[in-house]
Amino acid sequence: MYLLVISSFTFLATSPAWAGSSDELKQALQANDVEVAWNAVRDIPQELPPQQKDETIEILIKALRKEWPRCTGDIRQSIADQLASLDAKEATPDLLELIRENKHIEHECAECGCCFLSWSVSDTFLELEPDFFCENSVLRALYHLSTFTYAKEISELAGSTARYRPQLLVILGKIGHPRYAHFIAKFADGEPLAVAQALGEMKQSSGIPVLGRLLEDSNVSVRWAASQSLILIGGERVVETVKLRLHHPNEDVSALAARMLGVLGVDDGLPVLRNLSRNAETPLTRSMAIAYLGQLTDIESRMIFIAGLQDKSLLVRTRSIYALGYVGKTSDIPIIEACLLEAKTIDATNPADEECLRLIDETTREAIGQIRARSGDND
Repeated sequence: MYLLVISSFTFLATSPAWAGSSDELKQALQANDVEVAWNAVRDIPQELPPQQKDETIEILIKALRKEWPRCTGDIRQSIADQLASLDAKEATPDLLELIRENKHIEHECAECGCCFLSWSVSDTFLELEPDFFCENSVLRALYHLSTFTYAKEISELAGSTARYRPQLLVILGKIGHPRYAHFIAKFADGEPLAVAQALGEMKQSSGIPVLGRLLEDSNVSVRWAASQSLILIGGERVVETVKLRLHHPNEDVSALAARMLGVLGVDDGLPVLRNLSRNAETPLTRSMAIAYLGQLTDIESRMIFIAGLQDKSLLVRTRSIYALGYVGKTSDIPIIEACLLEAKTIDATNPADEECLRLIDETTREAIGQIRARSGDND
């Protein structure tokens, strides 16, 4: 399980709130009272009659350009959230104008960002999924509302605005015509994570060569994003590109390539992962190979996972428990529980061990739950 904390913007409970009237909303946003303005936006109902919805969208769009005495960025983010929930595609030009004119769209009065705390091995894979919009609702609204009509404008902004370039590239990937793949790819050196994500959003084969190169990036998040994007594109060209990395000098790249082939339904990578799970140079690579084999439900590797429960590396032990969640039998549960109890007696001597001891309880609970669910034993 994991904890996701999204920034919030809270004022005194006594502040007046919008009661559903477009006129009241307009008055609240025209005034300079920050608390009144924010609460008016916050309390807009999700379901509105068509006429009132149109009026509300018009009021919100006009309010985007207003400057409050303080907290302007926060209020603009709240307005953007509401425009996205109302599917107000007509707001796209005004949202883009905020970026073009370098208007304030950042948090000023509230804590910003997302705090994601992993509690199990499965959470660590969720952590690898990039979220480019958790800190900025204006950009997130653009991601949801923009259409191909604005692709040229967004590409021009991405070329000229370094501050929001990663988000703009991802938005362009989502809405862009295949011809924009080359434009996105030219930023691969400066914004590799955004490019890896954007080319996956685009799902065009023209992005395969760049994504293949990003599979070898030094940053694990970039490699993961590139792998997920290549899987989304799929097809023979992707398979051939991935096979070229199957015996890469970097064993982590090799393991990731093997996993990708498995996800794409090609078994060539399974022997490579089994070998790495036993013989990789580092415990980290061995443990990742084990985790990948588990994700691929490689039943033949079950005994590798059981042996991993006794490994001297806590990384290998923890990810072996995770892998057994996919292929283990009910008879493996006592062994898993014994591994957990023994791990609790180990004094962590480095950050990796400390991380494993934090993850092992929930990982064990999840793995045993998966095994029991497959067997029909839900007690």
